[in-house]
Amino acid sequence: MYAVIKTGGKQYKVAAGEKIKVEQIAADVGQEITIDQALAVGSGEPSRSGEIKLFSLATGEQTLALKEPHSDTVNALAFSPDGRFLASVVGPDRSAQVFDAGTGAEVLKVKAGNACNTVAGGFSPDGRTFAFGDGGRLRLWNTSTWKEGGGFPIAAPWGLARLQ
Repeated sequence: MYAVIKTGGKQYKVAAGEKIKVEQIAADVGQEITIDQALAVGSGEPSRSGEIKLFSLATGEQTLALKEPHSDTVNALAFSPDGRFLASVVGPDRSAQVFDAGTGAEVLKVKAGNACNTVAGGFSPDGRTFAFGDGGRLRLWNTSTWKEGGGFPIAAPWGLARLQ
């Protein structure tokens, strides 16, 4: 079992009892703190269906089910910093989709421009940009309009989930 938490303006994937290094927290080094802003939890068990489910952390009730938005295993999820959008990335599909996290409405669907199975996506820290990269190009979208803007050639997209 793991959770995706948000602290100090960044998102981290953590497991119970795990120690992590975080930034921008008013606490002494080594002091135990409580992080109360979990964005998502997961079992770590892969699902070949591509289904995504969201649950209320307060009640444990399912709040949203996206039935098979992808045809294969979802490799990565990323919330926008304000929690409004949820992006899913799938290597075998060579695709990413962005959903309104409240309604499940699809706001963006993009496929890799080549046959590379290595794809990645993520939001900028201010949430104004979504980036998707494959083995050939990094593409950028304005999240207020969802219009594609600039981009540039890249060799590999690893690490895009943490755009700095």
